[in-house]
Amino acid sequence: MLSALQNPLILNRIFTSLAGPLSAEPDFNTLFSAAQVSKKWNYEANKIIWHEPPIPALLQIEKNERQKFADFTEELSFNGDDECHANVYQQLGSLKWPKLERLAFDASDENTSERIAKFIVPGLKRLEIYGGPIDDSFLKLVAETCSHLHSVTIDNPRQGVSITGITYLLNCRKDTLKEFVCLYGMDYITTPEMILTLSHICGLRSLGLGGLIRSHWIPQKSFPELRKIQLLIEAKVTGILSTIGSLENLALRIEGDCSEVFANLKSLNKLADVEVFSQNGTIRPNDLLTVCRNNPDIKSLVIIPENGTTSLPATEEDIIALINTLPKLDTLRLQVLSGNQVTQDIIATIALKCPKLKILALSNGNFDLCKIPETAPCFEHLEELELAELIEGDIEKNVKVMQTLFPFVDGPFAESEEEWITLLKKKLAVTVGDRDDVEVDTDDPDNPEE
Repeated sequence: MLSALQNPLILNRIFTSLAGPLSAEPDFNTLFSAAQVSKKWNYEANKIIWHEPPIPALLQIEKNERQKFADFTEELSFNGDDECHANVYQQLGSLKWPKLERLAFDASDENTSERIAKFIVPGLKRLEIYGGPIDDSFLKLVAETCSHLHSVTIDNPRQGVSITGITYLLNCRKDTLKEFVCLYGMDYITTPEMILTLSHICGLRSLGLGGLIRSHWIPQKSFPELRKIQLLIEAKVTGILSTIGSLENLALRIEGDCSEVFANLKSLNKLADVEVFSQNGTIRPNDLLTVCRNNPDIKSLVIIPENGTTSLPATEEDIIALINTLPKLDTLRLQVLSGNQVTQDIIATIALKCPKLKILALSNGNFDLCKIPETAPCFEHLEELELAELIEGDIEKNVKVMQTLFPFVDGPFAESEEEWITLLKKKLAVTVGDRDDVEVDTDDPDNPEE
């Protein structure tokens, strides 16, 4: 055998390519075959195969053989119902996990501190708990055991976690922590004292909190390394956020008048994702346009009212101006003020200016697809489309226009034109998903306008 094929670095690169993003699907059959070639190939192939093993795969291995494969595991994700969790914890709780770096638990009442503590190891870097009756003793164990911890996500801990427990964890790991997210079921930890504690974590790059943050809680010139935020804030807080020049991902829910939100964010110039969910007020198009011009790398722009009283009084010209500044856009969701003349003409412009667009949602326009020119460019990458107030017009012609504009309607997406005729008689709301298993839902309870 060639000596190069005995080199661990070369073998790792070859085997990684079989399971990595360059493959349409991980080629585990080839990896399992490679593991039979020699002892060295076996070791290198198993490092890839068992890097993040599905829990059922581990359970299928003979009990006395599991540890051999657990030694390779770097990521574990526990999913399923309560009964499934209880069974898994019982069967895998006695194993050692020497290389484990990421641990994720789906919501379950079986996620007690005692049961999941068995998986807490010194090398753990990422911990994600999406629901379960954990308590402060568990947080203390994590804080004192995981000296390399840099990411913590905790949701819905069933009120078993206190502010004191969270503060202890943050203070113990303030030198390593880079991401802290507690969005759901933990509003009570969002206090001035907690914000102050978080501001002392100099390396914090991602922050998500579900409770309301008031303007006087955030110290000036704090969070110098912050890149990503998911926060519920008073509108005035945006003035302080504008001083964090490193922000790249901005997801805000605004309480109060949102009129000044984008005026306060004009100084930012590194944004890639912008989501603003607001309760009331009118966003000025010129302020939004300035932010977009200062941040040409924005890939996702979402402006949505939460209760229908907020609007973006944008005309078609305003939206075209936005589009012209954002060539990298792949997601666009805009709620425009009802009555403004936003028509089908904007669709052709978006297709031309944003060739990488995957998601398009425009509300409160008047879209007659039959009037779109046959020469209009198509959306080659679009995966989700929502156009409110669709004008039906000539149904059959609409079908042909849709098939031209959105190539994904062919093949697995729409088996016949009859499907589209049925669909187009309703308001248009199309989700492509995986394109192999597509559902068309025009009665989405989360989108009442559908």
